[in-house]
Amino acid sequence: MGGPPRTAVKAVLAPLNGVLARFALQTVRVAAEALLARPDIREVLDEAWQAEELSGCALLTTDPPPLVEWPGLKVVRASDAVAALNVLGRSRGGMLVASAPLVLDLDHLDRTVFSEDARLVALAGRRRRR
Repeated sequence: MGGPPRTAVKAVLAPLNGVLARFALQTVRVAAEALLARPDIREVLDEAWQAEELSGCALLTTDPPPLVEWPGLKVVRASDAVAALNVLGRSRGGMLVASAPLVLDLDHLDRTVFSEDARLVALAGRRRRR
């Protein structure tokens, strides 16, 4: 018999550094909706993204490890709408590609992603200067 296995297998690995970044539209919804209404939204997001000087890719997941299994795990929630929109809008599947063009469709943005990438943990922990 060929074909794929009939039993789904799911493996969960603890983050190596003990910290996860969380980017969610629901966390920044009010500020994000105000930003998305601006006619210059792409310029605002592109300028902020270029200032971060991120390159390459970062792995993302929509399923964080269960926090009860790793009591020392810290989750840093992005509270800056610009950062959250940039990460959500430039990610595709389980990957954030720094050079990816923005997708500003609400169906694409309305989700939550996690990453243990140190660059994204730092980004989630920063507040944007106004």
